[in-house]
Amino acid sequence: MKIIYFILVASLINCLIISCKKDKTESKLPEWSAVKALKNGQIWKSNAAANIIKRKSGSIAIPANISNDYGELREVLIFDYVPFETGKYTLLKRIKDSQNIDIYAGYTTFSSDGDVVEDRYDVLEEENNFIEIETIDRADMKMSGTFRCTFVRDPNDHVDNPSLPDTIRFDDGGFILRIIEIN
Repeated sequence: MKIIYFILVASLINCLIISCKKDKTESKLPEWSAVKALKNGQIWKSNAAANIIKRKSGSIAIPANISNDYGELREVLIFDYVPFETGKYTLLKRIKDSQNIDIYAGYTTFSSDGDVVEDRYDVLEEENNFIEIETIDRADMKMSGTFRCTFVRDPNDHVDNPSLPDTIRFDDGGFILRIIEIN
């Protein structure tokens, strides 16, 4: 009986190890597909991709996520409803419950095991906030560009982490991204 139990446990552990390795390699983007910036003066980098938005033809979303060493989500910088064409676009704050879909940016922090929203930040619209799509290579599914954006705490959101600054500035931002079509 002990041998059967040992074989079952060893098989289960082996299956878990194989499935974890498979998930990590399948979902990994190329190293070069990233968003980089100075966040409040410190170097900030996230592996990311440009996702073509099917629900609004001709636009993309760029979610840039930061996770800790355990794979738990800690920060998300997102640019959403950006036109899928070269040009410089003003970034606005997201208006919740609005039927109008405008280009916007957002920044959110997370806690616990990455599934608890900690603090939300809105675009400070008085600043010069933009995203510029400089190149799009549809054959190789790559794009590049620059951005700058200043965020302030969402005044309607409870402050969960008072050690975070009230203002987050992303300066000298740039990206080279893999373009992915999502169904």
